[in-house]
Amino acid sequence: MNILFYLFQNINESSGTIGGVERHTLTIKKGLELLGYSFFFSYAHFDDVGKHDDDGRHLLVTSRTPVSEVRDFIVRNKIDVIHIQQNDGSELKIFKQATEGLDHVRIVATYHFCPGYELGDLTVHNCWVRFLQSEKFSKKIKWLRRLVFLPLYIRKKKRDMIEKFRLLYSVSNPLVVLCNDYVERFSDILGVDCSSKIKVINNCTTFEDYFDEKKIKDKQKEIVIVSRLEETYKRLSIAINIWKRIQKEGKFPDWHMTIVGEGYSRSYYDEMIRGVANISLVGRQDSKPYFERGSIYLNTSKTEGWCLCCGEAMQMGVVPIAFSSWGAVFDIIDNDSSGFIIPDNNTDEFYYKLVLLMENDELRRTMSESAIRKSREFSREKFLKNYMDLYNGR
Repeated sequence: MNILFYLFQNINESSGTIGGVERHTLTIKKGLELLGYSFFFSYAHFDDVGKHDDDGRHLLVTSRTPVSEVRDFIVRNKIDVIHIQQNDGSELKIFKQATEGLDHVRIVATYHFCPGYELGDLTVHNCWVRFLQSEKFSKKIKWLRRLVFLPLYIRKKKRDMIEKFRLLYSVSNPLVVLCNDYVERFSDILGVDCSSKIKVINNCTTFEDYFDEKKIKDKQKEIVIVSRLEETYKRLSIAINIWKRIQKEGKFPDWHMTIVGEGYSRSYYDEMIRGVANISLVGRQDSKPYFERGSIYLNTSKTEGWCLCCGEAMQMGVVPIAFSSWGAVFDIIDNDSSGFIIPDNNTDEFYYKLVLLMENDELRRTMSESAIRKSREFSREKFLKNYMDLYNGR
């Protein structure tokens, strides 16, 4: 069976720092290639990461790409399934037109986000933050314009989102979301019951191995955050301010916080941690070594799709603490067992649960064991079986 993926940009298979959608794609590719599936790739653009290799298996698809060129690629490579991994609407129309009359070709799509997140940036607070933290003058003008004309932008963004969702729902057979909560959100946005055409497939753990429970006792007193440095969505200022509070109290001089990641808020966070003890911002790095040695993982996001980092942390025995602001968190974490789920914006409760874990070695050990066991529910084998069934129309 021949599968054509569509993503926004080319992916580097050897990179340990690619995003969740790319890791999701490579997990499917590497797992199902062993079973005889063949994979091709199409992109909205090629970037400098993993330069396009003109081997006949890659196709650039933009709003200006002739439909005939996409159709020729599909026919020439005997594509059976087109899997839309990232979507803004225009590519769906092109693939729909390119497959007209090709009854053997199915289009499926995975929506990797929490439905409705598209409106998350469009608040006065977020527009102001983006204005302040943008380094390029053109970006500052962009966000200032959005701030001034915010009601108009919200109406347009909502209209575009609904149009995109309708197209996704009509073209995909089926549409995949990451948890049951997102089926309900998708249905609410469109105003119809979408459950008959939406399939739920949880993401899987992505590391090859699970942490050895016998080595939990050797873990370092380290708090790990792996995230894009984007304040409007990730809200890392919450974690940093909690750490400042802990440092001011002076209770845990032997603990350290490490933030792994890069993004537009880097300068803002660098300034926040200036002069604060026992905290490091290390930039974009392979996350696994930090999870292997770390003890506690923090997620302060306003929204997530599935959050592969949370599952990866648990796979390595790192106890997660996360806000309840995204639906899939209740699938990933068993509250008070394999981690803590905190009511959204309750920073005091977040602080208390973090301190509880830091001061209680036995609790941390038992929850670490539970986190590893919970992560096994999202095995790669189960994930690949679900996508095999999807591709085969089952």
